[in-house]
Amino acid sequence: MAVLEKIRVRMGVFITIIIGLALISFIVDADTLSSLRSVFSSQNDVGKINGKNISYQDFTKRQEYYVQINTLFTGGGSLSEELQEQINDQVWQDFFREEVLNPQYEKSGIEISAKELVDLAQGRFISPVLQRDPVFWGEEGTFSRANVLNFIGSINSDPSGTRAAYWQYCEERMRNAQLLEKYMSLLTQSRYSNSLELKRKVADRNTTVDISYVAQTINSARDSSIQISDAAMRQYYKKYIRQFAQPADERDIEMVAFPVEPSDEDIRRTEETMAKIYDEFSTTKVNDLGNFVSRNSDVPFSGKYYKKNELPATLDSFAFRATVKDILPVYRENNTFYTARVILSRMMPDSVKARHILIQEASKEAGNRLADSLINVLSRGANFGYIAQQYSADQTANRNEGDLGWFTQGMMVKAFNDTCFVIPKNRLVKIETNFGIHIVEVTDRSPEERMVQLAMVEKTAHPGKATYQTIFSEANNLASESAHHEQFREVAAGKNLTVVPAYSLNEGQKSLSALPDVNARDLVRWAYEAKTGDVSSVLTVGNYFVVASLTAVRNQGTLPFEQVQQDIESILQKEQKIEQLAQQMKAAATGATTIDETAEKNNLMVNTATDISFAGSSFISGAGLEPKLQGSVVGAPENTLTGPVKGSLGAYIFTVTRRYTGAAYTIEEERTREQYLEKYDQTTLMQRYQEFYDVLEKSADVQDRRGRFF
Repeated sequence: MAVLEKIRVRMGVFITIIIGLALISFIVDADTLSSLRSVFSSQNDVGKINGKNISYQDFTKRQEYYVQINTLFTGGGSLSEELQEQINDQVWQDFFREEVLNPQYEKSGIEISAKELVDLAQGRFISPVLQRDPVFWGEEGTFSRANVLNFIGSINSDPSGTRAAYWQYCEERMRNAQLLEKYMSLLTQSRYSNSLELKRKVADRNTTVDISYVAQTINSARDSSIQISDAAMRQYYKKYIRQFAQPADERDIEMVAFPVEPSDEDIRRTEETMAKIYDEFSTTKVNDLGNFVSRNSDVPFSGKYYKKNELPATLDSFAFRATVKDILPVYRENNTFYTARVILSRMMPDSVKARHILIQEASKEAGNRLADSLINVLSRGANFGYIAQQYSADQTANRNEGDLGWFTQGMMVKAFNDTCFVIPKNRLVKIETNFGIHIVEVTDRSPEERMVQLAMVEKTAHPGKATYQTIFSEANNLASESAHHEQFREVAAGKNLTVVPAYSLNEGQKSLSALPDVNARDLVRWAYEAKTGDVSSVLTVGNYFVVASLTAVRNQGTLPFEQVQQDIESILQKEQKIEQLAQQMKAAATGATTIDETAEKNNLMVNTATDISFAGSSFISGAGLEPKLQGSVVGAPENTLTGPVKGSLGAYIFTVTRRYTGAAYTIEEERTREQYLEKYDQTTLMQRYQEFYDVLEKSADVQDRRGRFF
């Protein structure tokens, strides 16, 4: 009966839901329901490109593909944050290319033939995609054409399919890069200056002007004496409405950051712990020092040998003058305590060059039998590279016939590292590691030098539980006492806390200059979920507790008048102030015929600026960036008082003291210069690409919402 009762209750709830949905569908029209479905669906979209929603599932599926490609030759293991970000960007660019770039290529008739793709891999001009890929680098760390050919030649003999999968990935990247280069070349060649434009540019470059001038500049403070009417501000907004276009969503916040650092008590406790460790450390036998460090130090024992000047100054000085009987007294740097002892000092190479064959059999016994057999064959003169190709599981090293190249101390796993740095050259040895059984031969060694193996104990003071609670409590008090932004500022001021602003946060942003070296993703995500005036709870951002308040929201599109009203008021006040200064200068200079007289009447100094040209920078010596003054100067007659000119930073009266018209540039030279910039100058090329990308992104109404998920 109890079970039946539960079924009745649950069925009742289910039927109620069904009836509710039916009523909603009856009351709400189909278009509204479709709109609601779209809203809920878009919440799971990573973005939108050219009207197509990019779902979270589709995006992560592409991410998984690139993760698999990345691990083909590097093995497993977690990806670094930097690499994850690169994959994230690469996936987004894939969707952008498919939805925006590929249609452009098709319209332009651009394609890559199979023959052209082969030429990009094996011809005279190898694709930069391959040249930048470490998989195809040689021993010197530079691109090797031979490595590409060897890789291609080994694809069919690779039963795992790893090489085929990677080469397919490379071909796709080469194709995409070449399509983009062709399209950009097409756009570049469409830029053309006619003869009249070239003559104008040549004249602008060949004409330079020197001036003497006086300036009446404004300060950056708002002038409350100048009143701007609401009508004037609205008129300005309407006239220059394009200036108030917001290309992407942005948020402004103010925050108080509480560094989570160890207290004096935490440091004292760590120092006491270190003192106890030191006493035991000083009496530990040399052979047991490595194990002692691994048990007691924050940083486990590495076994590495150090050369002179490779260690921090204090440790280095101790290591190269001490004996195995000495111990370094405990010393402190920041919040970390150190002590050390010498385990061994010996002459050895800084780096070695080696090759290996990695054996991975079903059992250790089978692996050892095969390794012994191969060592016997190699000892009788068999080709190492050939044996490596046939038997080694290390596909990466096999590209170079098993050669690992040069490596220094600590670059390899411990057993491998320790053996390679003590065995003589050209001796075949067997080494067992977690990867399997290696047949190793050191083929070269750098000159020997004195190196020291140290046992170093490090203990860093970390915030204790009480410290965390104290700092969190301080942050939480600010958050709980601040119901809105104004209160947030008042409470922070009352507690003598520093409020730091952060402006123009975009949705995908992960770092803030105010919080260096930490991932601020959660803080930015909160800013995009909050409303203006909201105050956050305590957020953990790296080694900080943060309380933030959202001060401004700017969504993509045209900013409303109310949001830019203060900015417009400042602009108009500035314009009116400069107008007033210009009129005052003009009135004061009445009757003056020279720049010196003008300066005297206005109680100003005479400044000079030289080599001003219309084609050059608008930076005027002593005045700053003043494009209006630049234009006025170039077109003004010599030895004539001109002005006042109303600039960006003040008002100016000037005299052209010298005009030089040379013949340094010709039309042909200008044409050659433009062609060079468009084809070869990297700054120009990047500028053209960015212009092109921005136009396509805007026309495709790209909405990037990755920041909500990643």
